[in-house]
Amino acid sequence: MRSFAQRSEATQQKTIARSETPGRAHVGQSSAVSSIYRFQCTIGNQAVQRLLEARALSTSATGPMIQRAMKFELQTRNVVWRVRGKKRKTLPRKFGPHKKPKHSRFLHQGSKGKPAKGGKEGTGVELQSEAHGFVEFETPSWHRDWCDVKERIQEAVGMVDAINKSTVVSTSGAAKTVDFPFDVTHLKKTRAFPKGLRSDESLEVEIVDPTWTAKIQASESFELPQFESYLKEHLPGHAAEITGDAKKILDDANSAKIPDKDLVNLNSLLQIIVEHIIVAQRSTLDKKHLAKEHLLLMSRTNFSSIFRTLLSKKERALFKKIVKTGGVLKELGVTRKTRVFPPGFVGRKSPGPTIHKWLVSIHSKSRDLLSSLGGDNRAIGRFDVETKGGKKDTNLVKFEARGSAGHVQSRPAEDKKDVHGVVVLGGWVAFAEEVFKAAHANRPRTGGTELRYDPACP
Repeated sequence: MRSFAQRSEATQQKTIARSETPGRAHVGQSSAVSSIYRFQCTIGNQAVQRLLEARALSTSATGPMIQRAMKFELQTRNVVWRVRGKKRKTLPRKFGPHKKPKHSRFLHQGSKGKPAKGGKEGTGVELQSEAHGFVEFETPSWHRDWCDVKERIQEAVGMVDAINKSTVVSTSGAAKTVDFPFDVTHLKKTRAFPKGLRSDESLEVEIVDPTWTAKIQASESFELPQFESYLKEHLPGHAAEITGDAKKILDDANSAKIPDKDLVNLNSLLQIIVEHIIVAQRSTLDKKHLAKEHLLLMSRTNFSSIFRTLLSKKERALFKKIVKTGGVLKELGVTRKTRVFPPGFVGRKSPGPTIHKWLVSIHSKSRDLLSSLGGDNRAIGRFDVETKGGKKDTNLVKFEARGSAGHVQSRPAEDKKDVHGVVVLGGWVAFAEEVFKAAHANRPRTGGTELRYDPACP
């Protein structure tokens, strides 16, 4: 294990003040991230969100992103309620039929795109309920064509307009509550959906923010070795430390002196593992939060699938050696008893696995322990690596930037203009176009896997 005194002066300037918690000396916090976590403890997540948004807006919204496809989630502060007479309660996350019809866990689906069919998810934009009843819009499928993305986000803006114009039920200060303006037949209680709406129940939307300002998250798919570029974009203050730790772990175990060019994918997997561990260990969120909320760059790809599919035979053998000899634990200054999420989290498998057991499961199970949390944490490691040739995400890994300056940005549904009609902050469509256009320009692809950007699409 490296001591901090052994780090170079340049590295120390980028490295953060370390935690004094025993057994976690190597997974402390930078001044920037540490301040965010301290604010989280004292003034709550919404205030922290505003801090992150301010930082995000001071950077380029068109920073480079590595992907062949992307999708968007737009999380608002407005709330959808389940109402029966004078009784009302917020909807749970992803309210909707779980089994029949399949892929119907939404409140309303747009008409643009294909409906779910034969076990395949539909491609239309979805209006969903998030945790605590917050309204969210999501493009459920991954798109390569800007016109497809634009069409769906424009339809989401149209849904917002329909809600804003719906019949007002009540007002409270600046907030108003309106009838849910869309058909809810598929949300009614049935034998297959016993938790559905009763015949005397309805939905209402409480509009606390008439601009529908949303926190926008973008999910991306890219080649495994490109994780380092992704990391440098989103966590620039930590990239040198994370990549350095991963390389040290690899070099210490590589007694056979296998050339670096033959260990590229293993090095990238170690970078991902180190990033997840460090960020989870630094988080000061308590056990009342989902496991995924403790992460910043969340892998949507099953770690075991990455190990099994993308690593060579030599890389797999070396990874097993690293786990057996405790290379990751030693370099990061944790023990076999240290959990990935020290405080625990919301979910039936809380407090979750130890770091050591998680690492063992990556090479010994078809689905590692972090990718098996299920429930509302199932987004972590949800997908296996696509191995079928010709797919838009063949042999790619998928990530969701949950807390980086490159993606954590608040945008109103429609462009914000000053008194002269000049746009001062682009809305949902403008943000999506900015990041999509940058991705298209910075990473040209061939062979049918490229992003397609046409500024002339309606």
